[in-house]
Amino acid sequence: MLRATRPVLLACLALAAACSTGRTSQLPQVSQTDSIQLTSPAFASSSAIPAVYTCDGRDVSPPLAWSGGPPNEEYVLIVTDPDARGGEFVHWVVYGIPGTASAFPEGGVPAGAVQGTNGLRKTGYGGPCPPHGDPAHRYVFTLYGLRTAKGSAIPAGATLEQVLDVVRCCIQARGTLIGTYGR
Repeated sequence: MLRATRPVLLACLALAAACSTGRTSQLPQVSQTDSIQLTSPAFASSSAIPAVYTCDGRDVSPPLAWSGGPPNEEYVLIVTDPDARGGEFVHWVVYGIPGTASAFPEGGVPAGAVQGTNGLRKTGYGGPCPPHGDPAHRYVFTLYGLRTAKGSAIPAGATLEQVLDVVRCCIQARGTLIGTYGR
């Protein structure tokens, strides 16, 4: 009986391993030579995100600031959790960020920016909220600099896929900031 179930068990283990990896990130990769320095006064890179910016706190977006990279006509911000159980989870999509902007205030976006639909199917920010007992998840804040303004071509409340379909052609710079959060 054990011999008959071994192939089935091995097949199930292989399938489980394949499914647990989640999908590959769909975010565009950009040359590091034009990297934008994305920071937050609320947490250092690769450190814990304070609870106030999570579902355990006020669930408001953290303040962000950036510098460097080439001159950009517009920016796009995307926040994802690559450690989510079902694959990469989208927490925030913001587009149409004016090229003159260099910061996000706590709980807000720069004037003129538009917030898209997150993985919770809501417009705006959805803070970190990993399952209790999971190891701390990583939350990747990615800011893309665009050589051509594209925000007006994207509908209000757009999904990540809709935003990427429009801006992928014009990305010239990128900056990332990673924070962690566990419960």
